[in-house]
Amino acid sequence: MVRTTAAEASAIGADIAEKLTAATGPTALALPLEGTSELAVADGPFRDPAADAALFEALRDGIGDGVEWFEMARHVNDPAFARRIARRSTDICGRSERDRRNARLPTPCESSSCDASIPG
Repeated sequence: MVRTTAAEASAIGADIAEKLTAATGPTALALPLEGTSELAVADGPFRDPAADAALFEALRDGIGDGVEWFEMARHVNDPAFARRIARRSTDICGRSERDRRNARLPTPCESSSCDASIPG
């Protein structure tokens, strides 16, 4: 395994931001400020605050106004982070379902992953 450099993380962030911005349905981004993988947590072998900062900066700078985002001072596998994402996903899919019923359109959340509106 290899940890991304700050430059690579920045490029990845810019690519993700571009795809999120191009989404046609409800879109949200969650940033786990205390680690992006099990190996990148505090004292982990892949902990690299500079690379994480480059990733998060590229994401914040690149996402469009239509993308909702939040940050949490938790690592990606923290149960509190997962609960917040689950609640938000449920809200988004529920809102999409109400919008679909009101407009009589198919919902982007008919799949269990609720990511049908994200291109690429």
